Amino acid sequence: MRKIIVCLTTLCLLVLCTGCNAGKAAPEQDPATPRKVIVDCDMGYMNDDAVALLFLLQADKLGYIDLAGICVSGGNQPGAVAANATLLLLEETQRTDIPVCIGTDEPLMGFNAERANRDYAGEVYASLAKGTYVTPDHYHDLGDLYRENWGYSTTMAREISSSEFLVEMVDAYPGEITVLCIGPATNIALACLADDSFAAKTAGIFFMGGKIRSGSDFNWRYDADAVRVCLESAFPQILVCTSEISGSMAIPSAWIEDLASNASDPDDPIVATLVNHQSTICSNKKLWDLVVPAVLLRPDLIVDSQVTEISVDTDENSYGVMHVGEGSASATIVSRVSGEQIYAWFQSLFRDDAETMLTQLIQKGEDSL
Repeated sequence: MRKIIVCLTTLCLLVLCTGCNAGKAAPEQDPATPRKVIVDCDMGYMNDDAVALLFLLQADKLGYIDLAGICVSGGNQPGAVAANATLLLLEETQRTDIPVCIGTDEPLMGFNAERANRDYAGEVYASLAKGTYVTPDHYHDLGDLYRENWGYSTTMAREISSSEFLVEMVDAYPGEITVLCIGPATNIALACLADDSFAAKTAGIFFMGGKIRSGSDFNWRYDADAVRVCLESAFPQILVCTSEISGSMAIPSAWIEDLASNASDPDDPIVATLVNHQSTICSNKKLWDLVVPAVLLRPDLIVDSQVTEISVDTDENSYGVMHVGEGSASATIVSRVSGEQIYAWFQSLFRDDAETMLTQLIQKGEDSL
């Protein structure tokens, strides 16, 4: 089954890459080796980042990918909360073998309270305003940000920073690592600035962020300067899942119940985690960040996309606005996905008939080439 899964992943990536950054050669990938992935996220307690991570953990378990590490930053929550939440999730799913590294809350150009007062800026700025903010290294000393119902993790993050970890891993595995950026891009920009060959040595970057219609979305508005650094770096492939996809990602009724009832092993730690926290998960209403790992593995679930040049605005009055059709970065822009099929695909990863389904998908993909 592992061979089937790896072949499907490689096939899907080949289909996707034919239209992504056509001017740059994609790094070669051994078809017998699962794609290495590092996810950079602004994790919260069972928010959409957490469900995206659960998806990645199951994909790693089945051999779709090799989840090489998790980098956390501020955004939805301060980085200290994000680190604790990530470590707790890995403990609950019995995957403490995966390294977690802590990044920064502070955007490249510093905190901007005036901008935060104008646009929604997340819990980092809220805690700064309330005087409850703690720096990311205080993930086991959260002060007023501590939540008794969640507690503290018993495991620790790696001692090196997220940006250092990214550079270290890409040096060790040149051309093999795909970076999934489902939060602000600060950690990744710092890696680009620390090593000007970093981006070119990755297999590419997938963003959750940007907005085609007027205005800006949270992830890019939090640190548009970081996004700009990334877009101006030499990533071989760039894919951007824009905020427009949110309309496709409403959580289906009884989604987790159906997943658990059809799972081949209902006692699996990932299944148990979904069931134990289903009320919190479903309170999110929509799971935006789940799209990024889904389209990495199944680009056929993209409904509307275009390959074009993009840039991001860093002027104060339009900070974080994505400009489509202009700029030096060529990217695949995804604005609509089949959310229903993404949720069904997630469910299928836990079923006994996964191998038969995967064989059919490979045949379908081969026929489309």
